[in-house]
Amino acid sequence: VCKYVCSAVLMLSPPFFSLLDRVFPYAHLNNLDFLEVDGYIAGVTNPMFQHRSNWWDICCDLDTGEIKKSSPESEGQSQKHCQYDQEFINEIMDKIQNQDLDEHFIKSSFIEYTQNIIDMVFHEEIYLFEQAKEKQIDSFYMRLRSWKRTSHFEKYNRIRQLLKAQDNTADQYCIESNIKRLKTNSEIGGGETLQIFDDFNKYLSTKDQLLTLLTYLPRHEGGLHTIAMGLFSTDSKVVEATLLLLNKLESFKEGQECISRLNYFFLMTYNELCLKMLNINSSEKYPLL
Repeated sequence: VCKYVCSAVLMLSPPFFSLLDRVFPYAHLNNLDFLEVDGYIAGVTNPMFQHRSNWWDICCDLDTGEIKKSSPESEGQSQKHCQYDQEFINEIMDKIQNQDLDEHFIKSSFIEYTQNIIDMVFHEEIYLFEQAKEKQIDSFYMRLRSWKRTSHFEKYNRIRQLLKAQDNTADQYCIESNIKRLKTNSEIGGGETLQIFDDFNKYLSTKDQLLTLLTYLPRHEGGLHTIAMGLFSTDSKVVEATLLLLNKLESFKEGQECISRLNYFFLMTYNELCLKMLNINSSEKYPLL
């Protein structure tokens, strides 16, 4: 039971801060101090806990898979966001059954899903269509409002503001926001796209900063393909900015490995543009055959 508790929490932390402060992997009747901790997460084996619904908000029975709530939500609102949750879980389970997935992919999927919900609270979520934005916010309205009323949200927001006050962390927020914009843009081009690449080239110069960029481009989500799409822009300035950024990444081993994982068409285009526009012979570094 301890492993289940810790594994479940680690799928949400990050992006949640300070969850581990209120985790009790194994709790028992001889010490009920954990009941005094607001929003505690505990693992127990004594069946008595299951019958004391006044001690918990949600109870998960690992043997049966049953999930109980001590006080049910409004049925309409609960069904709305639960539908999104169920679709997400079904997609994960389907991939687990039909694909050879590692633990990193599963954890990353939960982190991304959770981060999207957090972004809705702070109005930082990026939507491709306005209609999708309205539908999702409406579906998660009760969940967002309930979280904002908790002490955990107050603590989260306080830590978040402190982190954003630090220059390096503010850069990370900028990276994440710009990556989301690139992923949701249906077409590469225009002043906004150029501004994103210009910002990357302006503020990302050290290896650590460029490594931070790579953390927002995991392999299971396509890796550098989000960046490399700039190579196909109709705006020559976007193409030049993309080449400059890729060449910065090419300056260290981890970046070279990420570039080498681009597909044949991307690598061919990158090699040709490097030769044409930057006069850099990249064809030997990333052979196409």
